[in-house]
Amino acid sequence: MHRRFILRQITSSLKQTAVFIACVALSLVTLVSLGGFGESVNNSLLRDARKLMAADIEVRAGFPFQKPLAAELERLGREPGVAVAATYEFITVVRQVDGEETLLSELKVVEPGYPFYGAVGLHSGRPFAEVLRPGRIVVGENLLDRLDLRIGDRLRVGEATLTIADVVLSEPDQPVDFFSRGPRIFIAAADLPALELIRPGSRVRYRTLLRVDDGAQVEPIAAALEAAAEPRQERVDTFLTNQSAVQRFFENLLTFLNLIGIFTLMLAGIGIQSSLTAFLKEREDTIAILRTFGATGRFVITQYFAAAAVLGLAGTVLGLGLGILLQALFPFLFAPFLPPQVEFILSTRAIVEGVVLGLFVVVSFTFIPLYQLQGLKPNFIFRKETLPVPRTWIYYGTLAAIIAFFAGLVYFYLRHPERTAYFAAGAIGLVALTAVLTRLVLSVLRRGRLRSLPVRQALRGLFRPRNATAAIIVTLATSLAVLFTIYLIERNLDASFVAAYPADAPNVILLDIQPDQREGVAGLLGRSPAYLPIVSARIRAINGREITADRAPDGPPGDGSGPTNERGQRLSDPFSLTYRPGDGLLDDERLVSGRAMFAAGGDGPAVAQVSIDETFLPVYPFAPGDRIRFEIQGVPLEAEVVSIRAHSDAEEGFQPRFTFVLREEDLAAAPQMILSTLFVPPEEIAALQNRLVAAYPNITVINISATIDTLAELVGNITTVIRFFTLFSMIAGVLIIISSVLATRFARIQEAAYFKVLGAKKRFVLRVFALENFFIGLVSAFLALLLSQLAGWILVTRVLELDYVPYWGSSILLLVLTVFLVMSVGLLASASILRKKPITFLREQTVE
Repeated sequence: MHRRFILRQITSSLKQTAVFIACVALSLVTLVSLGGFGESVNNSLLRDARKLMAADIEVRAGFPFQKPLAAELERLGREPGVAVAATYEFITVVRQVDGEETLLSELKVVEPGYPFYGAVGLHSGRPFAEVLRPGRIVVGENLLDRLDLRIGDRLRVGEATLTIADVVLSEPDQPVDFFSRGPRIFIAAADLPALELIRPGSRVRYRTLLRVDDGAQVEPIAAALEAAAEPRQERVDTFLTNQSAVQRFFENLLTFLNLIGIFTLMLAGIGIQSSLTAFLKEREDTIAILRTFGATGRFVITQYFAAAAVLGLAGTVLGLGLGILLQALFPFLFAPFLPPQVEFILSTRAIVEGVVLGLFVVVSFTFIPLYQLQGLKPNFIFRKETLPVPRTWIYYGTLAAIIAFFAGLVYFYLRHPERTAYFAAGAIGLVALTAVLTRLVLSVLRRGRLRSLPVRQALRGLFRPRNATAAIIVTLATSLAVLFTIYLIERNLDASFVAAYPADAPNVILLDIQPDQREGVAGLLGRSPAYLPIVSARIRAINGREITADRAPDGPPGDGSGPTNERGQRLSDPFSLTYRPGDGLLDDERLVSGRAMFAAGGDGPAVAQVSIDETFLPVYPFAPGDRIRFEIQGVPLEAEVVSIRAHSDAEEGFQPRFTFVLREEDLAAAPQMILSTLFVPPEEIAALQNRLVAAYPNITVINISATIDTLAELVGNITTVIRFFTLFSMIAGVLIIISSVLATRFARIQEAAYFKVLGAKKRFVLRVFALENFFIGLVSAFLALLLSQLAGWILVTRVLELDYVPYWGSSILLLVLTVFLVMSVGLLASASILRKKPITFLREQTVE
């Protein structure tokens, strides 16, 4: 190694080496920062696993526990060393005692002992168990603000009047509230009967928490509970097996962001190769002279590989440092999703992974340009030939190693072979397709014959020696395509779920209407709304053959988990049944099979009658005459299939579609929840809610418009995070533009000098350079727009199954902004070239 020679090569072109270092750093910064952040989140959640569940064991269901499980819980409650506490969570509308204001809120009714781990943070700082007593409640601060109440005031909840004792700041088993439907209210379980809010069919989340003093008994007790539980209705988890919604959300989000980081690494790798190629091209004369004096190809490659290694080490250190510093932004960037107990740590694992990653990136992406140097002969000094790329097994082996590395990296984050194959194929396919389209467009531009001299010179400038035009366009177009696709999907989701909501569509949902309250509700509304009864049930048998979670009626074990229909429904899933009076067919429905939706009088079967939606037939080929045994909260119901229904191709609107519809007399006595949707002028919603809750405290009034606004805000926050990380891939394209300008510096100075010597003014030269960058930006943005429209159409129509809108106006605006960005970067990088005086350049050439 010749250290002085290596140092001289590095320092002789500081701008180009700076670009190389920046590309290496960029390839690492996203993955290193996300690796450390992900470990911080996971460590915090794992460390506080018991706190996140508030117990050692959790049992939960959407229905009251069935007798075997309830009996087992009662037995465990009598065991020494085991503590049991039940909680009930549901939404309802609460109201002022001395006023008419009401508010949709989330109730959490808890038994003494809750929480077993962690603490409910209160404004007063007092212990939760000391504050929450019968007759007293703890509420969220936003409830006080919205109802203009203070601690000590009374609040009407259901049929009970309770005193506000304190304000809740945090609760251990709900660290982040992604989609709140209202302020939280804690109520003592002793007050639950007085509320009179839980009735047959009410939507309640039943949870029972257990604390086990002997840690070795956690798994055996959980196993006993699982044996007593109904597996398709009741779930048992320990603090080790439970995965909270926060964990699932962060795992999914971090996985997606890591995939963007891998994509950025791939683009930065192209930048590394491009900048190193440009760096070496500037030294081809030096290398040829070395070869003339007897230096071997191995010697030359070794020296420049050492130079690249030094630069790569500097880039790796810079990338690690920036990755660690970037984590300082994450508390602000992830603020809407971040659990308060997360403590950021300096992740040794992420740093080690970053060093290994940096080593592989530098070696893999610098090997081909360095390997190409062996083809540079001494006669290059006179012939100035373009170096051929040696197509040997080493060259193809390097390409295969790079592809295998990226596939392995994707699998490391996804842990799913099929998804890894899809992502790797998609990313490589995107780059390959962009490269092919780039070559086609450039070949067309190269053949162009234009009269305008500045335009003609600008087009020729795209193909000057050492110009990385193709690499710039490929990198920019692929990164822009990802950004544009995210933007188009976001706009289509907004159009489908937010902006598309018609002004006169139902904007209020009434929940938990009891059968004997329908007439009274209609009187308060001044009209008779459409009532939709919902009965939760499961299919237990078809034609006498049992169905379990792992067995279908006509197949061996294992078939019960599939197949599915377009809604993802399976036979073993829970279903929502409904009933209709009379014939029951809606305006947009028609019969596919059967003489009528229900058989009349004596013509019908002696058992209950059910009509099935044809969309369920891919799951099981039902036909009239088939017998289905449903189970409704432990009570069997035998029904015969009488008809198969189909819907017209018109818009579904906002009415739910039920797979199974029965007659009113067959299902009216079952535990049920009745809901109704209606349109109410926005200014009248509050008054309507006040009237309904005053008359029927159990009825919950949900403002759909407010829910949609909350959903839009959540989607917007997630999109902001994704855009932030996708912008790093844009930076890779910008670095390649700068690298290309620096690599062609001599040729550009020469062109500018000749233009000026021949009488051209500085404005002409500036115009030529601006047009050159204009074409690069235009081609990149055009290809990105083409690819993003194609990807957006596929994802929206095929994956999300929504109507696709291309948003050409916004897309063209993105194209214009991209062209402006590329032109600005290119001209700023060329500023020193434009300032070079012709006489100075010519004198330098004469001296040489």
